[in-house]
Amino acid sequence: MLSKKSHAEQQRKSFSSKQAITVSIVLTALLLAVYASTQLSEQTALVALVESWGYSAVVVLGFISGINAIIPIPAATLTPVFSAAGLLLPGIILSLVAGTMIADLCGYLFGASTKNIISEKYPRLVNFLQHIVANHRRWLIPFVIVYAAFIPFPNEAILIPLAFSGITFRYLLIPLIIGNTLHQLVLVYGVIGLTRLFS
Repeated sequence: MLSKKSHAEQQRKSFSSKQAITVSIVLTALLLAVYASTQLSEQTALVALVESWGYSAVVVLGFISGINAIIPIPAATLTPVFSAAGLLLPGIILSLVAGTMIADLCGYLFGASTKNIISEKYPRLVNFLQHIVANHRRWLIPFVIVYAAFIPFPNEAILIPLAFSGITFRYLLIPLIIGNTLHQLVLVYGVIGLTRLFS
């Protein structure tokens, strides 16, 4: 009995240490990205390139970071470069939200287009997702808002399974806009605060 308890305790400690390492890596990567962006904002050629593309460059970068699960570095870390190019903060935030929303739509459409294939191969999975959505629908909107706003991972991780469940993107649209806007607000103003540490 004691050995089982000690084994469970060791597992909890191991899980906690892994979480701490993961958080440390993410924070370190974020700080390095912000520092690099601060340095890049002094590169006149890059700033001129962003200036020539304008807010469309921010939308494209927002889209890329929105679908990038391998290296999930937020496009908002490039805020110093965007600002150096003369772009205004409200426009930067709205452009990042637009790029993220396009990525979200692509993720949802991927899930919706492969739903039949997944249903045939993994019917229990799809039935489980449909059961979750049907029985906990009232929690879906706050869940999507909180995930999109505060979880540092692409929204496709939840949107593709939600597409498998058969829920419409229209139902998810407003929660995603709210969550993505909060997310970009926190990131952009957080990056601005961090850049003051490097200036």
